[in-house]
This record gives sequence, C-alpha cells and structure tokens, in this order.
Amino acid sequence: MNKSEKLKIVFLVTNDLVYDQRVLRHANSLKALNFEVELIGRIKPHTDRSLKIHFPNRRFKMLFNQSWMFYAEVNIRFFFYLLVKKFDVIWANDLDTLPAAYFISRLRKKKLFYDSHEFFTGVPELENRDFVKSIWVKMERYFLKRIPAKITVSEGIANLYFEKYKTEFDVIRNISSDFTKNSSSELPNIKGFQFDKPFFIYQGALNKDRGVESIIEMMKYIENYQLLLIGHGDLFNALTEHVNTSQLTQKVFLTGLLSPEQLKSITPFAVLGFSVEKPSNDNYRFCLPNKIFDYIQAGIPIVAYPNYDVKQLFGQYEFGLLVENHDPKEMARSVLNFLVNEEEFQLIKNKLPMIANELSWENESNKLMDIFNDLLNQN
Repeated sequence: MNKSEKLKIVFLVTNDLVYDQRVLRHANSLKALNFEVELIGRIKPHTDRSLKIHFPNRRFKMLFNQSWMFYAEVNIRFFFYLLVKKFDVIWANDLDTLPAAYFISRLRKKKLFYDSHEFFTGVPELENRDFVKSIWVKMERYFLKRIPAKITVSEGIANLYFEKYKTEFDVIRNISSDFTKNSSSELPNIKGFQFDKPFFIYQGALNKDRGVESIIEMMKYIENYQLLLIGHGDLFNALTEHVNTSQLTQKVFLTGLLSPEQLKSITPFAVLGFSVEKPSNDNYRFCLPNKIFDYIQAGIPIVAYPNYDVKQLFGQYEFGLLVENHDPKEMARSVLNFLVNEEEFQLIKNKLPMIANELSWENESNKLMDIFNDLLNQN
C-alpha cells in the first residue's frame, strides 16, 4: 500500500532493545513493507553499549531501575518524548509501557497497537504482593477495553485475557528467524567453556521459577556434558554463587547477556535446549517461550516442562522430551534415558528441519501484518 511509505511507527519497550528479539523481528517485518520505524527503550546497568541497533532509536538511561519509581520515570520520559515526536502509530510492548502510550495516543489522536509479551499481572514477581498487583490489574482492566488491536504470544494467555477482561487478543507466537549452523561462525570466548565438548543450553531470563536452579543441580548427576546458561536476571548473582559453592564451575557456565547474532552462532552446536518454567503462576502455566522456537530453528531437541501451550505444541510436533518433575535427579534420569535412546533421539533431530520450515517467522509475520493493516484501515 502506497501510504505505508509515509507512516511512522514508534515502538515502546522497557527492555533493552539490543536483546529483545520479538521487538526486533516485528520492526524488521514493518521495515520490509516500507514503514518507517523508530525503537524507544532504555539502557540497563549491564547493557553492552558496543552492540548496535540497526534502526533509528532512543534509549534512556534511567535514574531508577526498580520499584514503582522506575515505572513512573519510564512512562513520564516516554510521554514527553512522544509529545513532540512525529509519528503515526504507537506500538506498545507490555503493560508497563501502556500509560504513556495510551494517553499520548488519545492526546495526539494516533493509533495504538498493543503487544503483550506475557500475562503481566500473573508473573511470579507479583505473587504475594496483593496491593501492587491490584494496581496493575486496575490499569490493565482500564486500558485493554479501550485498545482495538492487541496481540499476545500464546493461545493460553489470550484465553486468560478473555476470561479475566472479556477482551480478545490475536496470537502471534515468538517464532524465530532462521538459525544456521556454520563452522566458520565466530563463536564467543567463554572462560573455561569448550565448544568441542557436548553441552546443553538454556537461554533467557534468569528469574524466579524459570527452573534454572533445577537444571544446575541436574548437572551433578550427568557426566561428560557442560551446561551453558545464556541470559541475565534477578537470580544471576545467586546462581553464579550457587555454581561456585556446588563446585560445578567446570560443568556450568553463565555468560550473561549475548547478542542475538551470538546466540544464533552458539545454539545449533548444543545437544539439547532447556525450557522448564515451573507452573507456579498464570504466566508460566500458559507461556510459550521464544527459546523453544529458537531451539527448533537451531535444529536441537528440546527438554521442556509441559505447561498448557507447550503441551499443545508438542502434540503437533514431537520436538524432544517433556519432563513433569523438577527434581534434579529425576530430570537427570529422564535426560540420560533420552540421550541413550539414540534411535529416538536421531529421529527427532532429523525431523526438526521440517518442523522449523513449518513454524517459520515468514508465516507468522504475514498474520501479524494482516492484523496491523486492519488497525490502519480503521476509522
């Protein structure tokens, strides 16, 4: 459509833009259709400032990086930045960007598109914090019924939103772009880690109830394999200390955050990818983690906990091993039995390229652009 060349979309996100692959994928899809895109986010204390973002962007360094003061500051900064900025559509990512996005869209009569990366009011960080959670729930109830175009990451979370607020979300899964195993790819130097030895991989946030502690403990019962933990989060320092005190420093390696390009170079060399979120909250009971699609695109079998959407996907595409027990010994036993059954393991590995071809970002992107164009065509 010709008018797309004149339209500018601004993305709002409180994550670090360098590492938010969902935002970058969506921005690339819009750019490919000749929309003008600008990304607006923040610089975190552990941000690698040498990494480049290949879009016009503005990243704010915050005075506050936690508690209600952070959320107040980020929305005030976003609001006043957009107050004088030229744009046509705000693409808000997650509930913590919605106050600024919603009120600016109303004030300046601009279209608003909302992407919920998770069931925000169901995250473990809000468990047992009834007052704080109640404020987010009230905000969510107010905003969602006033936003015409909304997407989220899984059917389970879309169903939760409808059950709770009687509002409909379209589903755009976190399907990754292609991963290519290339022996000439430049692999990062990770102290003590050996790429020529077999290893398991976990990528994503190192936060409460992601099951990372169980994976680390599992390594006590598995010999001749390494574990690579790629990511950052609230538990990073505690997990690092746990690895040290458990004398697992020769088997378990925490890298911190790596760029998407580095992830793509590493993941295809892993033997197994782990995604074992605990079902302790609504968000994890119904999540469909993007790392699952990363592993599929990389061609490595997956060890996953069978929450609602993962189990549904596994029923369509048997992509690895489902473990229903987070006990480290039981997990180790299941993993070792899976690896020993070479015929089953190889069968799954051989069909992953077909699964990756079917679960392609190209197919998901076409659906996303249909939803977005519907918003543009609304009066």
